[in-house]
Amino acid sequence: PTLEQLAAQLHLTPRTLIRRLQHDGGSYRDTLDQLRQRYAAELLREARYTVADVAEILGYREQANFGRAFRRWFGLSPSAWRRQ
Repeated sequence: PTLEQLAAQLHLTPRTLIRRLQHDGGSYRDTLDQLRQRYAAELLREARYTVADVAEILGYREQANFGRAFRRWFGLSPSAWRRQ
């Protein structure tokens, strides 16, 4: 979700959400990255989703960008992680 969408779901203004995240030592980008990391692992555990499907579901325009993020999170490519 975008910052605006998330703020609306939490009944906050985008600025208030940013301030609360900063107060807790985080940022919207960090929070989104953590959510994507967890969700990527969940989706890759299910054989019905290809790596391309997971990249698209998580909002990556390019599968290569998802692959780089996944390697940063887990130290492996999505395909190698799935084979473990």
